[in-house]
Amino acid sequence: MPFPRSEQDAVIQRYSERFAEYGYSPKTLGWEKGKQDLRFTVLSSQYDFRGKSVLDIGCGFGDLNLVLAKRYGTDYRYHGVDLVPVLVEQARTLYRGDHIQFSCSDVLSDGFSGQYDYAIASGIFNFKMRDMANYEFIQAVRGKALALCRDGTAFDF
Repeated sequence: MPFPRSEQDAVIQRYSERFAEYGYSPKTLGWEKGKQDLRFTVLSSQYDFRGKSVLDIGCGFGDLNLVLAKRYGTDYRYHGVDLVPVLVEQARTLYRGDHIQFSCSDVLSDGFSGQYDYAIASGIFNFKMRDMANYEFIQAVRGKALALCRDGTAFDF
């Protein structure tokens, strides 16, 4: 099930405006300082990502890399995906390396494919949809994440 274009446009507008106001800050993504780090720590605490590939759905600035790099150095492969071009552009300037890549894409589109060991989504379910039921969106992301990963998923709500 694709993410409706109207919902994509709303997400892009919301976070582009917040980025224009706050820049590279947890506030752009709707977090308070420290809360985002805590979420990433908890979401990644049950898995050993050493030598593994991670798909970060709705990656924002790609800051999950802070937690992963602290634990594993460069011994993980990271693919961050987000709809919002300014967030992906900022992420590409913040996090570089042969083990890190970013895509500006709708993970629910039929064209998004790949195989990963783990899929993580933090914060993408935290707002009310207008043209799609939230539960349908959660189910669609869950289903796609399970289809794309081999070992495990972690989401927060």
